[in-house]
Amino acid sequence: MAGLIDKPTHRIALGASALLIVSLATGAIASDPATLRFHDMDGQAHDADAMLATGRPVVFVFWQTWCPSCKKEAPELAHAVERYGDRIAFFGVISGPDEDVDDKDVRETANDWGHLQPQIRDRDLALATRFDVTGTPLIVVLGTEARVLYRGYRLPDDWDAFLPAAPATPEGQVAQPQ
Repeated sequence: MAGLIDKPTHRIALGASALLIVSLATGAIASDPATLRFHDMDGQAHDADAMLATGRPVVFVFWQTWCPSCKKEAPELAHAVERYGDRIAFFGVISGPDEDVDDKDVRETANDWGHLQPQIRDRDLALATRFDVTGTPLIVVLGTEARVLYRGYRLPDDWDAFLPAAPATPEGQVAQPQ
């Protein structure tokens, strides 16, 4: 598994469950893991549930600043965001509490690696827990009703496979995207 989360301060595989239990006991969860509504690091609100309801796929790319596999895939991810970003919603997700993740470092690394998509700080590990993140990079592609269409440690080979089928024209021909 590429980029396994194995730094002592980033043991998400084991720490996510423990932190979630502590968070539930203290009422400290910042977001509702049952919904996909969140704010990115720039304060912009996003409602992935609404996007999915309209048929727009949503991609969560879980990554870390210290992950060499994340850095290696960054140019290909930037190309996918550039090519499909108007039809697929892409979000970077950096999981971990503030004491383990430096927001300034995340912003600088995202900029250096060419991450064009909004970045989400998953401080309470709600997203990491929901999608069973055990290593990075992890890519999760969601379709309607938040159904997982793809989950893997590499970028998908065919982003077109996640796009909704083009509507038929009156003559029965499939409309071509413009």
